[in-house]
Amino acid sequence: MPKKVRDESAEDAVIGCILFDPREFDVIKEVLKPDDFNVMMNRAIYREFCNAAQDKKEIDRVILGPILKSKGIIKDDRELDVLAQKMCLPGMIERYAAVVKEDSACRKLWLLGKEIQNRAAEQTSSDVKAYATEQLESATATSELMEPVSFSDAIDEFRNERQIEAHPIGLEELEKAMSGGLHFGGTVLIGGDAKAGKTVLVLDMLRAAMKFSTPCYVVSRDQLYRHIAGRMWAAEARVPRDCIRASQPAIDVLDGMRGWPLWFHRGAFDIDTICNAIKMEVARRRVRLWAVDFLQRITIDQGRQEKQESAFVRIADRLSDLAQDTNTCGMVISRVNKPAQGMSTQHRFAGEAGVQNACDGMLFVHPMKDANDSLTDSLEGKSLRTIEVLPGRHWGAGSVAVLLDGERDHYEDFSDWTLGQKDAWLSFKRSKK
Repeated sequence: MPKKVRDESAEDAVIGCILFDPREFDVIKEVLKPDDFNVMMNRAIYREFCNAAQDKKEIDRVILGPILKSKGIIKDDRELDVLAQKMCLPGMIERYAAVVKEDSACRKLWLLGKEIQNRAAEQTSSDVKAYATEQLESATATSELMEPVSFSDAIDEFRNERQIEAHPIGLEELEKAMSGGLHFGGTVLIGGDAKAGKTVLVLDMLRAAMKFSTPCYVVSRDQLYRHIAGRMWAAEARVPRDCIRASQPAIDVLDGMRGWPLWFHRGAFDIDTICNAIKMEVARRRVRLWAVDFLQRITIDQGRQEKQESAFVRIADRLSDLAQDTNTCGMVISRVNKPAQGMSTQHRFAGEAGVQNACDGMLFVHPMKDANDSLTDSLEGKSLRTIEVLPGRHWGAGSVAVLLDGERDHYEDFSDWTLGQKDAWLSFKRSKK
C-alpha cells in the first residue's frame, strides 16, 4: 500500500467512539460507508451499525456482542473493549471520519493505478487512457474529500447547522452583553490587574453551571483545589469565608453541593498534560466547561531564543484549539495590563504579547478605584467593579457594573442592587461626564 495511507488507528477510534456513545453514529452515517474501512473487522462492525440503524434499532453494545460473535466477526467481548479504549473524543469523530474517508480514497486510487499499469502491458494506449479517464472521473465524483466545497453548499450547511444556545452565567446584565452567556467551541479570556476579581467571576460562572448540572473541570496552579472549593462553598452559602466551617446554614447548603459535577485538576501543569486531562474528562464525564487559573503559571517547552510572552501566546492557542476540537468552552484567567485611555480597542489589550487574539472574546475586570473611594458608605462594605466586554466572535462591545462581595466571594448583579446603591452609582456616573 502507498505510504500516504495511514495506519488503522483512525478506524479504531471511530468504531470505539460509537461503541462508547451510539449517538455519534448519526453524526457520520452520511459520511462513512462500510467499504471505507480497510480492516475487515472494523468494516463488519460498522456494517452492523448501519443494519441496526436501517432497522431502526438502537446500537447497543450488549446486544451487538452476541450478533458479532455468531457471525464470526469477533471471538469474545474483549475485542470490543479494546476498540472502546481506542475511542476518539465524541467532539472529534467527524475529523477522524474524514481521515478514514481520505484513506479509503487513497486506497482506491492506488488500486486503480495498479490496474492501469496491468492494462498498459496488454492494451493499446488509447484504450488504457479511456479506461483511466472514466475510472478517475468516477473516483473523484464519489470522493467528497477530492472536491472543494462551493459557497452555496457552505452557506446551506451554515443555515442548517444545529444551533446550541449560550450557557447562562448567573449574572443577568453580563449575559445580555455576551449574547446569552458562554458559547461552546472557543475560549473566553478573563483579564485584569491582580486582585481585581477575575477568579471570583469565573467561580460565579462555574456555580451557575452547577445549577444546570453542566460538568465542569478546573485547572488552578494559583490556589489549592480545596481552597477553591471552600470559596465556592462560601459564595453559595452567602457566608463569610473566615467563619464558614462553624456556620450551620453553610453546612446545610453543603449537602446539596456534594453532587455537583465539578472536578479539579491534580496532575502536572504543563500544557500537554492539561490538554490531555481535559480531553479525557470530556470523554469520561462529558465536561462542557473548563477553567484555567491562571495563564502565567502554565508551562510549555520553550526554545532557547523564545521569549516568555511568545510562550504565553502558544499556550493560549493550544487552549483555543482544545475548546474547538472538543466543542467545549474554556475560561482562561490572565493578568493583563490596564488599558490606557484613548487607545483603540484593537491595541488597548496588547499586553501579554497578544494573548487575547488567540481567544474568542475577552472580559476585562476594572476595580473602579475612584468610584469605590467616593461611594464607600453607599456600597455597604462592597466594592464596585465594571466588567468590560470586548468584541468577540459571539458578542459586541459593552460594559457592565457589578458589586464584589469580597467576604462572601461572589458578585451581585446590577439588577440585584438596592435602590440606594443604584442611585449612588448613577449619580457618580453623571458627575464624571
